Amino acid sequence: MTRPFRRIGAPCMGPVPSKPGAKWRKGTAVDMEPGILPKYKVIIVGGASVGKSSIFARLMRNEFNQVPESSVGVNIGMKSIQLEGHPPVVVELWDVPSIPGQDKSSQRLYFDGCHGVLFIYSSADAASLKHVRSYHAALGEVYPNETAPLPSILVKNKSDGVDQPSTDIDDCMWLEAWPSDQCALSAKLNHGVFPALRLLLAHIVGPSASSPSPLPPLSSS
Repeated sequence: MTRPFRRIGAPCMGPVPSKPGAKWRKGTAVDMEPGILPKYKVIIVGGASVGKSSIFARLMRNEFNQVPESSVGVNIGMKSIQLEGHPPVVVELWDVPSIPGQDKSSQRLYFDGCHGVLFIYSSADAASLKHVRSYHAALGEVYPNETAPLPSILVKNKSDGVDQPSTDIDDCMWLEAWPSDQCALSAKLNHGVFPALRLLLAHIVGPSASSPSPLPPLSSS
């Protein structure tokens, strides 16, 4: 089941009050009434032109636009997904537009109430990793001192092209220390997009879901 996505608002540019001690809803669902599928909010964040909207379009409509439009507001869509060994769940997917600069604290509001995060950077743009680091820092401001961190996956998009890894020492050390899963995918070739979301959902839902299979190697373009 895929529902038409909607675009709301504009990027949150003003300051957002912090929420000290905020807690993410681990392993819980938004809708718990009998007969209603569990629903989980997943947000997609990253710098400009890394392919966030292309990933969103693949997940929602299995489409790819060779000339993607720049996102101004937030694209939101819902899709039901069947995880192996677990009842179907509904994913509320948020495609969050990037803002200029490295300070992403004004977008902390988007993290409120989310269950998981896809952090996106581009293999074709080494500097895009810095934007991911900034979003990760903003996430830490919303959910500080968590004993069980918010489920998240670090995603390298555009892996069908030439890889331009960062040579910045701080970036390399941060990447090496990333505590959760990483994966490379191509929204253009439709490689690894759905497996990445399923992997994140398996972390969100918990051990009752079967462990997803590793992503297959990327085919050469």
